[in-house]
Amino acid sequence: NELNWKGKTDAAMEKHMQSRAAIIEVYRRDGKTPRVIFELGQAEFYVGEVYIQKGQLERTRQHWSYYGALTRRLLNAEPKNPVYVMELAYTLLNLGALEQMFAVPDNQKSLTLLQAAVQYSQMALVLDPGNAEYESSLASALEWQSDAWIQVCSLGNALEGRLETESVRRKLLAADPDGINARIDLAYTLSGLSVVQQDIGLNENAVESLREAVAILKTVHGDEPDNESIEWESLYREARLARILTAVGELEQAREIFLRLAGRIGELSRDGELGDQSRVVEARFFDLDQARVMRASGQVEQGEALLRDTVARITDMVRKNPDFRRSLVALVYASFFYWEQFGVQPPGSPELLATLYPVDFKAESCTDADRAARIAVMEGDREKARRMTDYAVGKGYFEAEFIRFCRQYGLCELP
Repeated sequence: NELNWKGKTDAAMEKHMQSRAAIIEVYRRDGKTPRVIFELGQAEFYVGEVYIQKGQLERTRQHWSYYGALTRRLLNAEPKNPVYVMELAYTLLNLGALEQMFAVPDNQKSLTLLQAAVQYSQMALVLDPGNAEYESSLASALEWQSDAWIQVCSLGNALEGRLETESVRRKLLAADPDGINARIDLAYTLSGLSVVQQDIGLNENAVESLREAVAILKTVHGDEPDNESIEWESLYREARLARILTAVGELEQAREIFLRLAGRIGELSRDGELGDQSRVVEARFFDLDQARVMRASGQVEQGEALLRDTVARITDMVRKNPDFRRSLVALVYASFFYWEQFGVQPPGSPELLATLYPVDFKAESCTDADRAARIAVMEGDREKARRMTDYAVGKGYFEAEFIRFCRQYGLCELP
């Protein structure tokens, strides 16, 4: 697990597979005791965790489903055991979160799984009141449930859940002010809160949340200078901060961040032991944002060159792994920016995006409506684009870049 935490995914997979094989042998030879079943479930979880970093979502689902089945067996035998109740909550949380990562997720399924995860986390706390680990896990379940609310564009519920989580995280940190996990958890919570704040147009609040998250992670990295995973989490969030600043017109602040981070983000996102699929995609988002700021700052040729290179890289990623949603999302924004600059979609983009938002697509997520509207504009389907933007605005979605797009193409009638 330490190898995985440090980003060394290949080495981590080797160790986890060896451990899993050894536990399976014990399971077959010495009987199916609760301890062996529990340990086998843990092994299935960690193997799945590495697969998710590699973007192999079906493999992850397979191992996490085994993990869930083993946990159910334990809980059925001891229904009032808080450890087993909490393990089932973890299982439901993981499967619910995983569902959101597929190219075409089942949003209602994800929400149902995550609501159940919250309920089982609460049950574990009833059985073991005051357990700090369980309180932290409940906060995580609430966070993922908030993300599921975002996927069905229920932004009020998402904000409520995120604010509740922030309160829990600050309480846990107050009880353990020097705890590294408590600090990291609060940083991640603030980062997630900023997403909802940004979606509903509270840009100043989103910037404030991200700045605090970055400050916490920089402090943690200062305590652990060799921990490249924490360094990445800090840089990634600072890049997101620059993205918000770009959207609200603070180009000089954004440009300073892009210039300062570019080299190190490139190093940490490289393919190999220190790079997982999500990390590489976020690095490409960074490149897209940097290209936009370059053009806006007068570096037109450099910006266009970076844009072409980035679009080609994202297109290649999607071709290699068309089921990984984050890559497809990146391709939508990359293709739209490319179309705005050059008047045509990049080679291969229309075919690769066709499965994401088909002709009869009906939006649940406001962010999906945002992206589907951009594709419709590129394809000249103004009616569909207006239908998508009307849906998002009607749900209270006022993300700054979306509003800019909506106004620029005459799709919104906003003050």
